[in-house]
Amino acid sequence: MRHLTCYLAGGIDRDNPWRQKVIESCKDFPIEFYIPDEKLLYTTQGMAQAHKHDDSFDVIDLLKVEACLITFAFFSTTSKSRFSGTTYECAHAIDIGRRVIAVCDMKPAKRHFYAFVLRQITREYKTLEEGIVKLQEWAQSFQPVPKGE
Repeated sequence: MRHLTCYLAGGIDRDNPWRQKVIESCKDFPIEFYIPDEKLLYTTQGMAQAHKHDDSFDVIDLLKVEACLITFAFFSTTSKSRFSGTTYECAHAIDIGRRVIAVCDMKPAKRHFYAFVLRQITREYKTLEEGIVKLQEWAQSFQPVPKGE
């Protein structure tokens, strides 16, 4: 059986294990998760080094978005990320007609930086828990297709 596929877009902070929380909360649902390359150091210096040696991680992450039916994006107040990759991934998902679950727990003063992409998303959630519930609902309604069909 094929699973619902979901790309987890959002800040890559070692001290904020939000992706693990989403995956754990959905362990009883037929969801296969894709995540950005965790070997990269997502800091200004780390990204400069990564771009200096190899730009392929950008393409690889977009291919992961394309492989998924849903992109779950978390714009978190506690993240140190600038979310440039997250907005890029959301915009790509929207452009190719994928569903996007966006969670933004930021106050309006910070949220306005991401409003251009959040406006394109049908429904935005205020807490990670609300977004997880929506993902679980979509997973319950997903009709798996047997391999080969």
